Amino acid sequence: MVVRQTARDKLAELARKGLTQSEAARQLRVSRQRVSQLTAVLGLNFKPSYPPVPEPRLKELAKKGMTQTEAAQRLGVSQKRVSSLAARHGVTFAPVWSRPRSPKTELGRVLQSARLAAGHSYAKLAELSGLHRRHIAAIEVGQVRRPTEKTLRVLANCLKGRASYNDLFRAAFGGDSKSGRAAPRSAQASAERARRGRPARGKPARRKR
Repeated sequence: MVVRQTARDKLAELARKGLTQSEAARQLRVSRQRVSQLTAVLGLNFKPSYPPVPEPRLKELAKKGMTQTEAAQRLGVSQKRVSSLAARHGVTFAPVWSRPRSPKTELGRVLQSARLAAGHSYAKLAELSGLHRRHIAAIEVGQVRRPTEKTLRVLANCLKGRASYNDLFRAAFGGDSKSGRAAPRSAQASAERARRGRPARGKPARRKR
């Protein structure tokens, strides 16, 4: 690549002034790619467009359990930059789904409060209960509003006494379940069918003669 002396001197001068390649491109009225090519040919050092991120600092944030987005905000760089550096240095950040979201139901609030008080992540509670972590997260955020009785019992047994089965039941369905034989879904469905004048499921309507 042939570079005229005037262009070479001008580019070197801008590099000494501490400009970035993008800033130099704007002053020279050329593309950022052109400046990058000339920089490689001439061996110039421009100021990085983003603050440098030392590998130890990156590993430190990952060790604290941050997500890539949280680390990017802390470092003042883009999430894409953090992702690139993480892949280069083999650093693993916490997944986004590990962050608790705001519950929209009373059951979600009770479950999330008990889970955090017990010191369980989604992954840990999933491991203890045998439920999928996404199902637990869905209950917390209100995507699953009325889980089964079995699910509530399993969760209660894994929460170290932070929330009992009755606490979860009351939050999900209202009232209390002292007998432990609640069948909330079928009961609610039957009540709804009765309200609409429909027969209960499994019992065919009698024809009037």
